[in-house]
Amino acid sequence: MEKFYWAPTREDRIGVCKGIFRTDKIKDEDIVTLVDQFPGQSIDFYGALRVRVYDDEVRKFVEGLGVEKISKRLVNSREGPPVFEQPEMTLEKLMEYGNMLVMEQENVCFSTESV
Repeated sequence: MEKFYWAPTREDRIGVCKGIFRTDKIKDEDIVTLVDQFPGQSIDFYGALRVRVYDDEVRKFVEGLGVEKISKRLVNSREGPPVFEQPEMTLEKLMEYGNMLVMEQENVCFSTESV
């Protein structure tokens, strides 16, 4: 089987990011800014940014309920599954998480180089 290697262009990244963030009310110009701020990143990077924002909502839910009560709330609960509001996604928040992810990548690269 032949492998297909895709090296997305800037325009490819912008198009894919528009799809990733289509339900989040991110302006097209903000997506362009985001892609231009992190030009060498894989497509997965932009999906990870979106997930981080949703992770915040789950973290708030757990903190509000308490770790000790989480299993009773989720397993066979009469309340049904938790419902989360769609989080507000802003360019500022995405840039903050993007910079954090880049720092994590650098830490991983640095730690594997020193082994």
